[in-house]
This record gives sequence, C-alpha cells and structure tokens, in this order.
Amino acid sequence: MLLVLGVSRYFGIDQAALLAVPIMISLPAALLSAKVEYWQRRMQASGYNRIIRWGRKGEESDGAGRVILLSLFQILALHVVFLCACLLVLIGTISGMSWYLGHLPAVNGISWFHLWFVAGIGGIMSLRVRRSYALFLAILACVTLLLSL
Repeated sequence: MLLVLGVSRYFGIDQAALLAVPIMISLPAALLSAKVEYWQRRMQASGYNRIIRWGRKGEESDGAGRVILLSLFQILALHVVFLCACLLVLIGTISGMSWYLGHLPAVNGISWFHLWFVAGIGGIMSLRVRRSYALFLAILACVTLLLSL
C-alpha cells in the first residue's frame, strides 16, 4: 500500500481507474518483502545468539540492549532502502508505460472496493503461509459463486 500511496502522490492520481495498474504492478513487492524479511532474520541470527549468551550469564551489562538497538536500526534501514528501491522501480515502470501509451494507464469500471480487495491480496501474499493462500482462494471462489447467483 505504501508503494501505491507514493505513486499516487508522485503522479497526482486520485481516481480508482488510474490506481488499478500501479496496484497490480506492486503486488509482487509483497512476496519480495517476505524474502527481504527472511534475509534480515538470517542476518540477525548472531545477535540472537549473543542475547541468549547474555541471558545465561546473567550479567548486568547493556549488551542485550545494544543488540536490540542495532537490530531495530537494521530493520529500519533495510525496509527504507527496500521501499525506496521498489518505489523507484514502480515509478519508472509507470512512467515508461505512460510514455509509451501517451497517458497514464487506466482500467475502466474499477471502483475503490476493487482496489481495496486487491490490496488485501498483497497483504495475504506477504503472510508467507501457504494455507492462507489456499484459504483466500477458497473464500474468493465462494464469493464469486455467491455473486454470480
């Protein structure tokens, strides 16, 4: 969602039809962010081990606090860099598409409800739990069947 908000601000978009393409293009970033979080957790394994050693020794030093502070800084820096990189790619992609088409790409017939639904898909994709994907597809199938009656 932050990517789409940044794009809407950059291009001055306030119509649902114009935001449909940026939302669809930004969906893979949800999956990629799960990978970035996994890499970040692997990088912090040594800090976790230091906290465990600190807890077992029972020392009164601020070693654990320092590890936690570095961890928070690392998370912030990694996510800010990731957001900026994704935002640059998304803005570049949409700029290229609008240059090629001569206008911002739009999808007619899209309402704000549709966009919120697709944004929810991005949130589910970032969960990294395959059962949540299956549950979402089952709910989507049920809603589609109910709406088609």
